[in-house]
Amino acid sequence: MLAPGGWVTVGIDNGGTANNGTVLDDRGRFLVDTMAELPSLVREGPDKAIAALVDSFDKVLAMTSVPRGRVRAVGLDTPGPASATGVLMTGGATNFGHPDWSRFDIRGALEARLGIPVVYNNDGNAAALYAHHVRHGADAGARGSVSVIVGTGCGAGVIHDGRVIRGAAGMAGELGHMMIPLEGLLEADQTLPSCNCGQFGDADAPGVRAIILVAADLISDTCGFAVPFMDYQGERTLHSDFFGRKTDEQFAAYCATKPHNAVSLDGLPALPLPLPARSH
Repeated sequence: MLAPGGWVTVGIDNGGTANNGTVLDDRGRFLVDTMAELPSLVREGPDKAIAALVDSFDKVLAMTSVPRGRVRAVGLDTPGPASATGVLMTGGATNFGHPDWSRFDIRGALEARLGIPVVYNNDGNAAALYAHHVRHGADAGARGSVSVIVGTGCGAGVIHDGRVIRGAAGMAGELGHMMIPLEGLLEADQTLPSCNCGQFGDADAPGVRAIILVAADLISDTCGFAVPFMDYQGERTLHSDFFGRKTDEQFAAYCATKPHNAVSLDGLPALPLPLPARSH
């Protein structure tokens, strides 16, 4: 139940087949304790997919009985690659194959439909920002970190002084399409792994992700510190306490409380939200 006078952020995770949503209140509590899943319709193009995102927004408000006027901002995450402002890049983006997605501003389109500020991060950056603030707490604004997230693809996020490093094109953390030197790692009869983006031997290519899992273990063992790392494929989760077993829509909702990471909220003060309680 939302406290009188309280406000919330809504988080929506946009996936290849489904959207999931949640609501985060101003005391750091997630108000949705079950899956709030609806079809994402991304393969049918932007018109139907944006309508589906609005449906997800309406669904979680109905589930929590939160009035629309209490929503301070919406956090949206999608798979990359995309610009820092939510303009989708079709090269290598397997979820956005419909031709109308090319250079489409998904953040701006959802904001225009809702009339509420929308904070965009790709799903890797959203998870990395959350993990950074959980790991460093009050010192997060003065620390840096790198997180690696392995799922259908391989994502990552780079955080400096508590903020997402986006780069000139907004894709500074797109580890998945970085080339990985494989000399000496493959047997003589093994072919170089290929990726959907057309490259060979990048981190998103099948087989290369397994090497990344091993590398995370080696870094932890050699350097003596835990690497914020999550394997979404269910094989194993490394150092997932930094993520607190949260889901993408929860990362998105939390990121919506950090307006210095969002173009649409530039100039507003950071929201005084405590970190959500970590579940185990």
